[in-house]
Amino acid sequence: MRVTEVEDIDRGVLLGATSAGPAGGEVLYGLGVAVQNEIPVDRLRHMMFA
Repeated sequence: MRVTEVEDIDRGVLLGATSAGPAGGEVLYGLGVAVQNEIPVDRLRHMMFA
């Protein structure tokens, strides 16, 4: 699976993301929640996605 992210470098938050692959749609929900809640990208890098 490939995930491409767009980050606001000044604020360190995710602005958007795309994914491709057999399970690509499964991670989009979590990334959408991260965008809406402005979760720092550094925190996302260390999260485990179920």
